[in-house]
Amino acid sequence: MRIAIAPISVGSTRDRKVIHSPSEVLAAHARLATQYGDQASAVVADARARAQAEPIERVRNPEQKAHEAVSYAKDRGFEREAVSDERSLMRDALRRGMGDLTYSQVRRTFEQRLAGGEFQTVEPIKRPKAQWSSSPPWAAALDTHAAKRPRT
Repeated sequence: MRIAIAPISVGSTRDRKVIHSPSEVLAAHARLATQYGDQASAVVADARARAQAEPIERVRNPEQKAHEAVSYAKDRGFEREAVSDERSLMRDALRRGMGDLTYSQVRRTFEQRLAGGEFQTVEPIKRPKAQWSSSPPWAAALDTHAAKRPRT
């Protein structure tokens, strides 16, 4: 059994939207706020009073935070690789201390730990072109390909 809805009642059950100007909307909000005790203003005033009474101290010990950030970067950088780029270590340490640490604090801690022997600097290996290839024909093929490639 199906029930049909009368076409007259379909369109008459909802009110149309009334477009108000921004000033009218703000006035309506202000009327509602006063009707309910202006709770929003009280909450904002309490938050401002708390912020002045209790200053936010994000980092109590920046040296400890920098040490933790560099340790995190070390663990992350050497998790799968034996050698890690110094820039990657600095990036990870700075991300770990985001908002709490400056570059100079992280850099100072990294340099101290480098001097202490926790990190070792490895110079990149610079090899002649012949040592990069596995056989002379392969090197010749690379030279031919490089010569044919258009230069920009």
